Amino acid sequence: MKIKFINSIIFFYFFLNIINCYEITNTEYVLNKEIRIFGKDLDSFQYLKIGYFLLDTIENNSTFIRASIPSNTEPGPLFIYINGETIQKEFTPIYPVIGAVLPNVNVKEDDSVMISGQFISAIQYGGTPTTIELETIPPRTFKCVYKINNPDPTTVQCNLPKYSGNFQIRFKNEYPQDYLLIQYTGPIVKSSTSLYYGEGGLVQIEVSNYDIQNIEITIGGQKCTDPKELASNKLVQCNFNALVKPSEDGLGLPINVTSYGVSGSNNVFLYKKVYSCPNNCTNPSQGTCNIENGICSCAQGWGDLDCSLKGDIKYNQTEPPSVGEGGENILNSNENRNFTVAINYIREVDITNQPIKLFSFKNINWSEPKKLDEASTFLTGHFNDSDMVIELKVTYFKEANDSVYFAGEKMYISENSLKNEIKITNYTLDSPLNSLEVIYLSTTQIKKVIDCNGKEVDEERNIIKDETPGDSINWYQIKVGSSILNGRFSSRLIVDSKYSVTQISILKETDPLYNDTDLFSNNQTYNILTAIKTPSFKNEIIIDPNFSSLIEINDKNNCKNEDFEKWKIAVIVVVGSCAILIPVIVVIVYRYKIILKYKLSNVSTKMSKR
Repeated sequence: MKIKFINSIIFFYFFLNIINCYEITNTEYVLNKEIRIFGKDLDSFQYLKIGYFLLDTIENNSTFIRASIPSNTEPGPLFIYINGETIQKEFTPIYPVIGAVLPNVNVKEDDSVMISGQFISAIQYGGTPTTIELETIPPRTFKCVYKINNPDPTTVQCNLPKYSGNFQIRFKNEYPQDYLLIQYTGPIVKSSTSLYYGEGGLVQIEVSNYDIQNIEITIGGQKCTDPKELASNKLVQCNFNALVKPSEDGLGLPINVTSYGVSGSNNVFLYKKVYSCPNNCTNPSQGTCNIENGICSCAQGWGDLDCSLKGDIKYNQTEPPSVGEGGENILNSNENRNFTVAINYIREVDITNQPIKLFSFKNINWSEPKKLDEASTFLTGHFNDSDMVIELKVTYFKEANDSVYFAGEKMYISENSLKNEIKITNYTLDSPLNSLEVIYLSTTQIKKVIDCNGKEVDEERNIIKDETPGDSINWYQIKVGSSILNGRFSSRLIVDSKYSVTQISILKETDPLYNDTDLFSNNQTYNILTAIKTPSFKNEIIIDPNFSSLIEINDKNNCKNEDFEKWKIAVIVVVGSCAILIPVIVVIVYRYKIILKYKLSNVSTKMSKR
């Protein structure tokens, strides 16, 4: 017998073969489709099989038999059942044909894909295993195994290789079939380290779905050269000249990563902010400024926020803070005084800062606080008249920590702190030009105090006054007697997975929120409202403030010393990016007015010099 391939048809030529009065002259095999048998006196034909699989008879008469091959048929010999006899013919090749690959779009490196189709079989007649042979354009190498899914058809599962770009795939055999395209998800850029503007250097980028052998990186359209993969294959380091101007809208510069012609981009590169310290730490001999966090490191013999007070100023931690049922940050102080800091409002404002909608947290429905671990508490909240979802995570830091990162920025967390992470989702702004304000209320009790004449007096309620219009503060400090509350904010936030610069301000006393009589009619509390303004967003925003309390201990703190006051002083200090220590509210008496004027004069002089 001879076998000849012509246009995907195999012809089996037989010599005249008479078996019990019937005659088979030849057999044709159309690849993967049908068997055709020609002869004479074939009326006694019963059925055909390939291996163990029964073929579907389409047509038969005395001279011609035609049968189709079911798609689950495995390779094997052809059996002809006729007139009670079985005739075994040569081995019939059956070739697998690819039908679908799932998933075939947005696949990630190390994902697995499932290949389905026709004539996919793990074994052939007699139990011999079949080999999986695939071919790709461009060439790729990966491991595949059969998945037997009885009674469903057998499939092939392939573990994709490390990212290598889009490719086409099909089974490698004699059957003509089309390639199917497998499309990787482009490189996913998640985060980036920062540089100072104009000071080039190495940038580390967290990215997935790439091949370091075929990669190109740009930051703000400028090429980041000499990319290298670090120990973790999710980090790529490259050299950036840092000469691209920052975005005017505060959004991070786009980092674009291209590998094998497929690109992914995200706005996650922000320049480092040069933080200035309060009053520039007064004098180089009294303290030095850490420009990465805006905190003075005071020389021995000097203390306070700006190292301006002579003497060793010591701080004691208070009792550990706690989290209220509504996510309030409750920070303990001395003299039975607590500081409470909590989100009280979310307000949508238009491009002119006019209120559009107001959500008061008096009306929020909080879930039961859930302890994630010993240090972290998680809550979710929603309003009855809105689909907005608030997620709040509060984490306690007993010790100071300067290795916490948020939105690619290294943050300093004070000891005895509560760090907040607020995520807002499922909210649509009335206009893409609008923004949200997340508004915190910081409050503490008014106490009876003894003045230097031994007279009991009431602490006066403070009046909030924003002395830096249009400027974003980084942190604030409230002092009441020897009790201190520190509020600190990241200079960044996350908007739809992109990084952006924050805008934070102390709300002026003219803000209509101060007309909320439920909060501000009580004359026995000090109150300050701080607004964190977000840019426009589509999906989510994430912000990250933290709060701490301390007790200042100073043996020189008595009425005889003109540098200190033992009694009635409530000071709110606001530090902004202009780096000047600005007393917003100072309540002080008679004979200390000269000292106050002198200090303010010094600040004004330093401001004018800048």
